[in-house]
Amino acid sequence: IIDTGIDIKHPELVHAIWTNPNEVAGNNIDDDNNGYIDDIHGWDFLHDDASVYDENDEEEHGTAIAGILAAKTNDIGITGIHQNTQLMSIKFLDKQQQGYVDALIKGLHYAHQNGAKISNNSYGFYIYSKALEDTINKLANEGHLFITAAGNEGKNTDNTPHYPSSF
Repeated sequence: IIDTGIDIKHPELVHAIWTNPNEVAGNNIDDDNNGYIDDIHGWDFLHDDASVYDENDEEEHGTAIAGILAAKTNDIGITGIHQNTQLMSIKFLDKQQQGYVDALIKGLHYAHQNGAKISNNSYGFYIYSKALEDTINKLANEGHLFITAAGNEGKNTDNTPHYPSSF
């Protein structure tokens, strides 16, 4: 999930949170030599740290998307569409859903390099980025499936391109 981060302690999601098998939690060492210290459940590319979810940000979008995909069947909330999946939290957006394309690109590479075959990208913007388009194409050629939101404003994206969906 490439978004605002996932609440990895959420009771409906704890079963589905990806854990980096080559990293030791809390030892302040980059055990897997991937350039990220203690990246146990993903990485926060907005703040450049291992905090994949910041409660103080008051942003639940990434967690909501995670729930749609993988929430456990129980007597709480919703049931996700695929409960046997693993969710890696890639944060690049803040509570206003603002972020940086370079952080997004780093997040996509991180996810792919750590085994994610599919990325959910439920965000969008109206500024074209060749670097992002090239990254998506490169990863697609390596077998990565890139899922993206088509836009929430009801605009015709043929006339007003919305990225990354208009790629």
